[in-house]
Amino acid sequence: MPTNSTSSESAFTEVLAEIYRRLVQLERTIGALADATEDAFISWGFPQADAANARDALRMASSLTDTALVPPDTDPIADATADSLADLTRDLHRELITASEKASDAVDKLACLTAALHTGRLLESLR
Repeated sequence: MPTNSTSSESAFTEVLAEIYRRLVQLERTIGALADATEDAFISWGFPQADAANARDALRMASSLTDTALVPPDTDPIADATADSLADLTRDLHRELITASEKASDAVDKLACLTAALHTGRLLESLR
């Protein structure tokens, strides 16, 4: 039975690590859009901060202690638009809430819910 528990914990860690990777990529993509946009801080400052806050909140999860701060495959998404980023953010928001429901560790649950709060704010600012 402990093997099954360890297996499910490993699967949960993999899910959180993938969500974290996508949050890093999302923040980098918004940063790239900001760099390419006139008056970038006005347009992208708060969305970039919300993405960074979501990333940092999830980073606090106990299950991510061995995950790299900057995972591979986090280059900005090519040809991203506010609409495509909103879709990605909506998906991440749902995945974070689902992960919080599956978390057995209180710190993991809090990290997921806090990151979901920030992705919710990001989603509102992208609309």
